[in-house]
Amino acid sequence: MASINNFTIKNIVKFRGHDDEDCFQGNIYHDKTRVGSYQDNTWTGEADIDFTDSECKKVAEQASREYFATRPKELNGLEPTLDFFFHDVLKLIADEKEYLKIQKKGYARMIVYKEDPRHWKAMQIMWTKAELGDKWLAENPTKHIVKDFRSLADFTIGGGAK
Repeated sequence: MASINNFTIKNIVKFRGHDDEDCFQGNIYHDKTRVGSYQDNTWTGEADIDFTDSECKKVAEQASREYFATRPKELNGLEPTLDFFFHDVLKLIADEKEYLKIQKKGYARMIVYKEDPRHWKAMQIMWTKAELGDKWLAENPTKHIVKDFRSLADFTIGGGAK
């Protein structure tokens, strides 16, 4: 199961926000224990994140700091908030679901890339057989690789699987 520093979100429900955008809500888990809830703000503000107690929040804040310490360029100078952290957890879960679908179609690798690294939202996905991924990358040296998923282990970032 996709996780960042042993945090994941389960029981995810998608709903429509104020401007008809996709919003998500679910239960936050650390290791295998439910420690809170997450709900996107339907008016595009920060997500509503509630923890069962203040200690769980401190652990999540520390996990967020550790995670973003390895990704300084992705924030473009913004403070690493829990909102950004759990958004990345949700994105990783969505990527894992996509990866599981492509595996059933015979693909073994999913490369997420951008044509231009300055445009952080303009990402594309390339599915490939395992042996063809390196060839595609060599033939497309101008692509900015965001993620290169080769196995389910790639969906566990930091903290190790528990």
